[in-house]
Amino acid sequence: MTKCVGQGYYGAANMAGHLSGVQTRIRENYPKARYIHCAIHRLNLTLSNVMSVPAIRNCLGVVSQVVNLFRNHSNANKIFQETIQEHAPDSKKKRLLRLCDTRFIERHDSIIVF
Repeated sequence: MTKCVGQGYYGAANMAGHLSGVQTRIRENYPKARYIHCAIHRLNLTLSNVMSVPAIRNCLGVVSQVVNLFRNHSNANKIFQETIQEHAPDSKKKRLLRLCDTRFIERHDSIIVF
């Protein structure tokens, strides 16, 4: 910890609080460990602004419904697996990923797989 020069948390009071948050407690013993608000969380805030655009919101809604169809229905999933095997036998991706509501990077990965 003597070499710690930075901390990054998503802004919840228990982590980032300036009175008794984790970052404050760490800085009491290690003053060089500066706190920086997590950049990924800022991307999530940007995503919520993007989600206010109807075309994007509708597109992600359709993607989510398609993913849920294949993940929740065994017959649809079986057909999906067979189609992947037939048309993309070298693909390492065998399943669609759910769209995460809170993490931008996981949502991004889901769209790439889709």
